[in-house]
Amino acid sequence: MKKVKKAIIPAAGRGTRLLPITKIVCKELVPILDRPTVDYAVSEIQASGMTHIVFVTSDKEGAIKNYFLEDSTLKQYLEEKNRLDLIELLPNYTPSLSFDSVHQPLPSGLGAAVLQAQSAIGEEPFAVTLGDDIIDAQVPVLKQLTNVFDDKKHSVISVMEVSQAQVPMYGIVEGELIGDRLYKINRVIEKPSPHQTKSRLAIIGRYIFTPNLFECLKQTPKGKGGEIQLTDAVALLLQNEPIYAYKFKGTRIDAGDKLGLLKAHLYFGAKELKWKKELKTFFDSLYS
Repeated sequence: MKKVKKAIIPAAGRGTRLLPITKIVCKELVPILDRPTVDYAVSEIQASGMTHIVFVTSDKEGAIKNYFLEDSTLKQYLEEKNRLDLIELLPNYTPSLSFDSVHQPLPSGLGAAVLQAQSAIGEEPFAVTLGDDIIDAQVPVLKQLTNVFDDKKHSVISVMEVSQAQVPMYGIVEGELIGDRLYKINRVIEKPSPHQTKSRLAIIGRYIFTPNLFECLKQTPKGKGGEIQLTDAVALLLQNEPIYAYKFKGTRIDAGDKLGLLKAHLYFGAKELKWKKELKTFFDSLYS
């Protein structure tokens, strides 16, 4: 099996949990501090050794892709103003990292978004990353997954333990623990009710798939919400080949809703040593 060199970032959703700002800005460009959420995803992809990213967007103009292209006019302006410090803040990815964009006019499920990118992926293994799942990890989560993939040669999904009350909010995997943090999956269920499973291993937005997933997506009927669910396609793939789950190491924040986005701002703000003391003083004053 080839090495994983391509990644898909689905970005055609309407971002309704973040309205009204997502009326004019796609949720992947909503910032956390001074970087759009999608920038965190792209940084993780590059740090994991991948070289080609496919954005699936509803935006024909390709605003997300354009963010990562060099703006020579802006760079020249900053050079003339001798603001080299600001130039360093601009996206600066290596030339070996290339970007592609495919258009999905209407969101119809995560599975449909992934299938939309098939022609750009071809017959290669690939990653899928959800941009609003922000995971701060010493070793990038996609790198953790590719390490498993390189060993097992089969699809691997990131998971984390959630509370029983949270189980109906996630795709859930059941499986057998076969190694350190590694499970061989027996069953996957999309947003089960509490009586449907005893597992609390929730699927989080990082995946490595074999290209066989695309054929399963083509056979997947609309599921919950009237959409093509990626979890349902994974269940079909599981009938034909092994799939693994890895309980990743890292701190995860769901930045897809307003409270999660606020938490992400505070988390990364507190990591900045120059702000940490002032933030603590500010919060102490609020709750004193």
